[in-house]
Amino acid sequence: MTPSDIRTLRSIKPDLIRFLEDLSPWTHALTLTMARSMSGHHPSHDEVLRRCRLFLNRVNCHWFKRRGTKRGYRIASAAFLGWGPYAGHPHVHWALEKPIDQSDRAFEAMLRKIAQTTAGIGEQLDIQRYYGSKWLSYMTDHGFEGWQPALTFAAKCPKH
Repeated sequence: MTPSDIRTLRSIKPDLIRFLEDLSPWTHALTLTMARSMSGHHPSHDEVLRRCRLFLNRVNCHWFKRRGTKRGYRIASAAFLGWGPYAGHPHVHWALEKPIDQSDRAFEAMLRKIAQTTAGIGEQLDIQRYYGSKWLSYMTDHGFEGWQPALTFAAKCPKH
């Protein structure tokens, strides 16, 4: 990365954080690691995205049931992919908004259960309550290229 690229990323970061802050009233911060293959290799970028979409799909199906997901109902999500200091530790940082009529504890338990039963999600899981934009700042520190627009969207549900 050239010094010019670094300056460009620094100038974009505040706008990206503002965009993400305005996207949803986030309630939870989540970090998931990806499991390695039997041979010890980390998954590809496309495989990590597939696992993340599967995870979010299962979360949405659990909460909105099949009928709701067919109508396009979903929780709000913003995700950044990181590869670790030596590019061999794929993990995803998420900001999520729980459904309005679900308790924090129930949402956290659901996330934990789905992460533990989704193929390809590793053993490391961290769920925290979202308290401010410092989490978004940390997520964006993974660089603009870490942002996953396919996993970033506002909520769509009957009460929004």
